[in-house]
Amino acid sequence: MPDQNPITAAYSALIHDVKNSLGLMTSELDGIAAQLEPNQTDALQRINRLSLESARMNNVLMNLLGLQRQDAGKLVINVQEALVVDVFEDVVARYQRMAAQLNVTLSMACSEDLAWFFDPMQVESILNNVVTNAIRYTNSTIHLTAFIEQVAGHDMLCIQVTDDGRGYPQALIEGLTGPSTINMATGSTGLGLYLSEKVANMHEKNGICGKIQLSNEEGAHFRLWLP
Repeated sequence: MPDQNPITAAYSALIHDVKNSLGLMTSELDGIAAQLEPNQTDALQRINRLSLESARMNNVLMNLLGLQRQDAGKLVINVQEALVVDVFEDVVARYQRMAAQLNVTLSMACSEDLAWFFDPMQVESILNNVVTNAIRYTNSTIHLTAFIEQVAGHDMLCIQVTDDGRGYPQALIEGLTGPSTINMATGSTGLGLYLSEKVANMHEKNGICGKIQLSNEEGAHFRLWLP
């Protein structure tokens, strides 16, 4: 087996090092927030803004690792039967306190027995990306739902995240093309959505592949369809 390219190895090591530092920063911020009084709302909001940015940067680093794996042909999925509600609960538990401190209501609705075959870790990573961005741009609410719907005669699982913010940039809605969607004015890279699309496509059954859909309907609507 050939040795890993030293530049690639250094790139991966740097990403993991920065991720570790971000994890420590987030832990320290959580500790400081826990010591503040409930009436110190301004300080709590500022700390949670920092925690949100830390979580967002962690997701960016995960996206960079995913992009590296895709480029090397090593991006894989581990499909297994899983409960959608378990994934939802993990995501909501991770961000609910932060969202509440920023005056955002994060909620979910999902049947407790809704099971499907998918990669739960990859889907949770997709939702982490979507929810952190939604917290950043929504006005006041974010809602996660899941249901089964027939698409072209095939049952598909639809996982939906909606918010009441300003919606997605038109360039993202029209096409997810990876680095070409980078917008230096807004700081948007689109890499998270680009990789989400790739992961969705890797979920395949009977020739039907997963996909994501973006739309603006009184806010941003993200839909992940899995066969």
